[in-house]
Amino acid sequence: ETQDWNKTAPEPHVPADIINVTARKYQEAYELITGERFI
Repeated sequence: ETQDWNKTAPEPHVPADIINVTARKYQEAYELITGERFI
């Protein structure tokens, strides 16, 4: 655990750019693994 959060609401804010970069990485991984384009 690297965050100082007690697992109760409200959760820590995650910036939109971090969410977008992470989503792109998952999309790239999906496409590499399946050989199909992510829709």
